[in-house]
Amino acid sequence: MQFFLELKEKLKYFYSRYDRLLIAIGKFVFVFVLLTVIEKNTGYCTLIDKPVLLHLALALVCAVAPTGILTAVGAGYLVLQLWYTSKEAAIMLGMMYFLVFCLYFIFHPGNSWLTVLTLLFSFWKCPAAVWVCAGMITNPFAVIPVVFGLVIRDYLAFVQNNLTTLTSTKTVLTMPERLIFLTGGIIGDESKWILFFVAFLTIGISFIIRKIPVKYSWIVAAVTSAVCSMLFTILGGYLFELNVNVAGCVIGSLLGLAFLMLYYFLVYSLNYDRMELIQFEDEDYVYYVKAIPKTSLPRQQISFKTFAKRGGVSKDQKEEQKTEAENEEPPIKTEVVSSGKTGDTAPLPLGNEDDQPEINPEADEFATKPIETVKKEVKSSLGATAPVILKEEPVENESEVDPEKEEEVCEDSDPELFDGETDETDDVDEEKVENGEEGNDDGASSGEDEESGSDPEKDEPQL
Repeated sequence: MQFFLELKEKLKYFYSRYDRLLIAIGKFVFVFVLLTVIEKNTGYCTLIDKPVLLHLALALVCAVAPTGILTAVGAGYLVLQLWYTSKEAAIMLGMMYFLVFCLYFIFHPGNSWLTVLTLLFSFWKCPAAVWVCAGMITNPFAVIPVVFGLVIRDYLAFVQNNLTTLTSTKTVLTMPERLIFLTGGIIGDESKWILFFVAFLTIGISFIIRKIPVKYSWIVAAVTSAVCSMLFTILGGYLFELNVNVAGCVIGSLLGLAFLMLYYFLVYSLNYDRMELIQFEDEDYVYYVKAIPKTSLPRQQISFKTFAKRGGVSKDQKEEQKTEAENEEPPIKTEVVSSGKTGDTAPLPLGNEDDQPEINPEADEFATKPIETVKKEVKSSLGATAPVILKEEPVENESEVDPEKEEEVCEDSDPELFDGETDETDDVDEEKVENGEEGNDDGASSGEDEESGSDPEKDEPQL
């Protein structure tokens, strides 16, 4: 069973990949075989010297055309063959095709291929294969194209048997009389009605059994369809004492059953061991659902590994690097906080305000003091090493002040006067930067600026 399931999956994959090509090839072969069989069984048209080339051309056209064109091509070729034998026979056949087209094919164009298929198998003496499969694959209305195919086959047989009457010049028959003669040939044969009745019962019974919600209903319906086809044909011929082709009916029924088993394996193949009954409801209805999975192989999880080219990184390596980066803990950002003392710094983590550590007022002596007191203490601790601010010359009119002179205030003074003091101030500034006291220097300098503005005599440098 494992081998057949693997074969099924391979065939399904192959069909899903090349479905358009396979359908086109199937149409081409079918039309070519159909036209060849019609030519062999009729062959009335003598104008076609090389019918094989015509058959290939028509089959090539039908390969890329919709399915409904198959019926039109078959009907047109039959009418062409009969036209060179009897115009009345060709007109009668065209009227029958037009009537069925208006009543059925225009509403169900998808089932028109059943007519051509029934005609083909009727030439091979086993039309039962078509009606055995029709009820299992389509709907009960498929009996109409199947019966119409049987009618066409019997009509062609009647024309061939009465060809001398229709073409003889001794018996002069008018066109209406010939049409009536052809109509009587279609209806008068009682053996045809037995086949019509068998096709109708077989399609209806198979469709009804197929829809019954029981286990293996599809297989039961297929077997019942084949058995009913053989049984009804034999009983009909025996009861009505008619000459019925029983051997052809049996062979056709078995061929149809074999095709249905193959179709069931490829399309359905249900696993009834895993059947589930589901019930759910909405505001208006309560639903009872029977879910039956199809038999299939378990899907294998295939892993693909790509290798990087020279100088590159493969996708797997990129994914590993990405997962490692996601798993790593983010680094804690720190910030240097100074308490005001020299060399007293401590890194504190950055984050939310709730995560910040609380400052202990007892550990930091500057935490509870006001800012003015801190400024004065820093200023007194610096002493003479504080930065020197030169006294600006008074200007009579503030509007006449040149902005370039403000930038060059320190450039006019003698640099020799401040050699000693600048060296000391530079050393103090470096110590402040190391100890994180830039903020205090700013505060002290701002405080000195305010005091210098109020008392300029204190700001003069001592030589």
